[in-house]
Amino acid sequence: MIRTNRNIRRLLPIVTATAILGLAWGAHAQTRVELEGIPAVRVVMQEGGAAQRDVLTADQRQEFIVRIVERGGRYFWVSREMTEVARSESGAYVTYHALNGSGYVRVLSLSMRRMADLLPENERRQQVRYMEHLTLGFSTFTYIGYFN
Repeated sequence: MIRTNRNIRRLLPIVTATAILGLAWGAHAQTRVELEGIPAVRVVMQEGGAAQRDVLTADQRQEFIVRIVERGGRYFWVSREMTEVARSESGAYVTYHALNGSGYVRVLSLSMRRMADLLPENERRQQVRYMEHLTLGFSTFTYIGYFN
């Protein structure tokens, strides 16, 4: 018992310092919304089956909003249980890949979005701005939508 108490006393300053640093990092790290989008369409592909395409209702659009934030140089897929993602940019697209392999979100790069914003309003509304692709087992769910 005495030996255990000594070990705890030795570890207490380390645990306390770690907790304080963690809190300080959390308090000082700014969280910035990297993207937020509202889906319009969902495509579901079941294992070995045909694809099913659904136009989402207003309630479903709100339920399946996609949100990615940047915090301290790291990116998180908030709408998918704060899954950490890696950001990569190639050509006209920016892709956020889930580090756990569960899917990705692909958006038009900022320069391409600016070009799309120059289109007449009726054409601009038809432009896809993001695609969210999820896997669950051997089934896939793809949401296609626009920025909020």
